[in-house]
Amino acid sequence: MGISFLYPVFLFALFAALIPVIIHLFNFRRYKIVYFSNLKFLQNLQNQTQSTSNLKHLLILICRILVIIFLVFAFAQPFIPSSKSIKFQNQNIVSIYIDNSFSMDAESKYGKMIEIAKKKSKDITDAYSSDTKFLLITNDYNSKHRKPVNKTQFLEYLSEISVCPETRNLSEIILKQQDLISNELIDNKKNIFYLISDFQKNTSDFKNIKIDTNVAFQLLPMNSQAVNNLYVDSCWFETPVRKLNQEEDLFVKIVNNSDESYRDIPIKLFINDTLKSLANFNVSENSSQTIKLTYKNLYSGIIKGKIEITDYPIIYDNTFYFSYTLADKIKLLVINQEKDNKYIDALFQDDTYIELKNYKDDNLDYSIFSNYNIIILNELKEISSGLLQELKNFISSGGFLMVIPNIDADIQSYNNFLNTLKLNYITEIDTHKTKISNINYECNILKNVFKKKENNIEFPAIYKHFILSNLTQLNNEIILSTEKTHSILCAYPFQKGKVYLFAMPLNDKYTNFVKHPFFVPVIYNIVLNSLNENKIYYIIGQNESLEIKNDEHDGENIYHIKNPNKSFDFIPEQKYDNANIKLYLHQNIRLSDNYFISFKNQILKSVSFNYNRKESDLKFYSKKEISDMLKNQGIYNFSFLDINDKYLTKTIKEFDQGTKLWKLFIALALLFLGIEIILLRLFIPMKKKNAKI
Repeated sequence: MGISFLYPVFLFALFAALIPVIIHLFNFRRYKIVYFSNLKFLQNLQNQTQSTSNLKHLLILICRILVIIFLVFAFAQPFIPSSKSIKFQNQNIVSIYIDNSFSMDAESKYGKMIEIAKKKSKDITDAYSSDTKFLLITNDYNSKHRKPVNKTQFLEYLSEISVCPETRNLSEIILKQQDLISNELIDNKKNIFYLISDFQKNTSDFKNIKIDTNVAFQLLPMNSQAVNNLYVDSCWFETPVRKLNQEEDLFVKIVNNSDESYRDIPIKLFINDTLKSLANFNVSENSSQTIKLTYKNLYSGIIKGKIEITDYPIIYDNTFYFSYTLADKIKLLVINQEKDNKYIDALFQDDTYIELKNYKDDNLDYSIFSNYNIIILNELKEISSGLLQELKNFISSGGFLMVIPNIDADIQSYNNFLNTLKLNYITEIDTHKTKISNINYECNILKNVFKKKENNIEFPAIYKHFILSNLTQLNNEIILSTEKTHSILCAYPFQKGKVYLFAMPLNDKYTNFVKHPFFVPVIYNIVLNSLNENKIYYIIGQNESLEIKNDEHDGENIYHIKNPNKSFDFIPEQKYDNANIKLYLHQNIRLSDNYFISFKNQILKSVSFNYNRKESDLKFYSKKEISDMLKNQGIYNFSFLDINDKYLTKTIKEFDQGTKLWKLFIALALLFLGIEIILLRLFIPMKKKNAKI
């Protein structure tokens, strides 16, 4: 491979090598006459031939020429270009990604991997000149890291890095880097991107990386080895509603990422800091196990849950938090045309958990809608435009609506209402007697209601009902249907709420469903589901906003998110949306735990946050696997650096600028200068001695 020069303009100084040649030729033309007083002194002269003298002069001349040539080469900064395929020179931005996820907090034989990554990042910066700009990227997307900075500022940012709960896919990191430098590149210069990571298989999605030939990827894999880990992956309830004095079945998923089985491992369930359930479980190697923990809700209000197991050395995923609010009552509003529905009244009149209010449609205050969880339209003959708009706002903000039609209704007003909410509309009336023969036992309101499904059921009869359109593009759930597959009860999600639509009135004139055993679980569970509970937990870094119902918005930042145990209290960004408030977290939640949302110093609800379990699967890619995946993607502008290289700065300099040769040429210049001095010492004293004779 040929030699290149960093400053080739200095090579014009090679003409200076002609100077000793000219002087040499000039001195050869001059003759010096030496007079002797007595010829007898000639016998002391040493015999010296003309050819020997010329040889000495020639050697001195060559030494002087070489000294000048080597000095010129040294100032021109010669180097042998790197043989690497991704050689980019003169980068105006150097980007460095430090994976500061939980897995990087592990110990290696050289110390914590996150500290090694920070040290190697400093070595990288030392390989570049002081005028180079550096861009730092970490998993937490710190707002201070959005712009390239000088070396001093970069090193300050570097010292502040610590492990964080956020988990990012590698493709996301690369897109982030491209986005941050898109407005910073000068004259379309190419840039280099150092990635320091353990390259976990869960997050290193090399198959999703897009090719960018303007970026040279330098990968520094940490020396990570797979670690056995047992962790709590998730938890859930199979029924959507929690109720006072109701026995709850909480399902917990345990994952075993190891090559050994575990037996009789204890798992604990705490409710409001009190141990409520204790069980042991077994789990095979490289598998998962679902465990059912049973307890009873003894108090209403905020319920804070915590699941715990014991496993070392990885402990951040041994605890899982969840929470929900157990309402004192469910508020039900029934809007009637003429008289109340006696079957609905009979169902809820003695229920202390469900508070029912009946109103006539001609004596209705729309402003009270937000006080209720669910509204039932009971056989209204017409739905006015004003009522339509208020109901739409109610459902949009998370309310539930049950529509029981009137056979003698104004079909046009009903269809206008149904089309506005994007529901199936009424096409005609079926006066033929039929039966409800299809029941969706897996829908939310019937799931786990029946322990055994009987085959010889006497299904409810229907004497007259509406036939609804069959719009397949709707995201509806058919709960009850007839032998002719006509929908009798459907559930439709609408924005944040839900609509339940019957195709018949609920009275014994049109059906015996109101007297059938199915009536109670269907109607009761629709009302129970109207609580519309939020998620029982959130993942840190994934959910950057919370939404809660708000009836007292006054335009001020009065909502707080608190955790007294951690002395944590901050006011999130807040936006008002109809009857709801959105709270934007902006990565302020960093620790897994149960938190409170408070309003004017009163606790409204609890929200739970857990670490992302992607970090719990501690399997990593090798260099060969990474190389093969990148090449399969058609990406060749990458190379590997050894994280354990003690001379990483020098390696990067050689990688970036090739093997520098200026020191070699300085040494050669000094060598030939020394040879010249030696030749002169051997040659000049002889001439001086002859001159005395």
